[in-house]
Amino acid sequence: MNANTLSTLQFENTSIEVVDRNGRRWLPAASIAAAIGYKRQDAVAKIYRRNADEFTSEMTQVIDVPVNPNLASSEKLKNSIRIFSPRGAHLIAMFARTDKAKKFRKWVLDVLDTTAAQATTPSAPSAELTYEEVMDRALAMSQARMKALREEREALTTQVEQLAPKAEALNTIANTSGNLCITDAAKVLQTKPKALFEWLHEHKWIYRRVGSGWLAFQCRIDQGVMQHKVVTTYAAGVAKIREQALITPKGLTKLAEAFALKVEK
Repeated sequence: MNANTLSTLQFENTSIEVVDRNGRRWLPAASIAAAIGYKRQDAVAKIYRRNADEFTSEMTQVIDVPVNPNLASSEKLKNSIRIFSPRGAHLIAMFARTDKAKKFRKWVLDVLDTTAAQATTPSAPSAELTYEEVMDRALAMSQARMKALREEREALTTQVEQLAPKAEALNTIANTSGNLCITDAAKVLQTKPKALFEWLHEHKWIYRRVGSGWLAFQCRIDQGVMQHKVVTTYAAGVAKIREQALITPKGLTKLAEAFALKVEK
């Protein structure tokens, strides 16, 4: 039967709980989370689940510990926790993106490994890593670094894709000044006037009153994306005054973003 005893070690200003299990020292996931600066205790568990295929049974295990060792009935009240060997804790810290992770990796190898070796064989010096162990550790570090770089690249790609429509919209507006009628706005947006009229009507930017042209909703005027302009036209010598809906630079920016996103879809 596996024997588990608890002890503590100090990492910077954090007391780290250590599980002594059959002569080997392991760190609970919650202790690693606290050490590398995570506020949530389940942060390490999430890292493990995302990269479980890179851990072996020699690097992590699940054990049962008493909920309260001081109670006589504690044997019936146990809690399952995940623990990590120094090598497993080191790999967790490779995946972590916190300020403390780098120092923790060094601490695990320099302090925890050394302490475990001294506890097992007090009279013997710490054994040097074998060539295979060095290569395994280097490979694990390289794989962790490559995976972190892939995740960072994917995040940056997503960010660029999200910003592209806005950049295109700003470039469009940079070459435009003043308010535009809807037909001229369609030219700037490189779309058909009919398509723009339909979009504005569908999204409640404009409406049509019987006997008049297109007018802007008051809420769009209040938002600063549209304005009205009074124009005078003449037919058979008779002057006719009407209102014309115009797109403001702010409105053109929003439309450029919307139409860019529509094209991406």
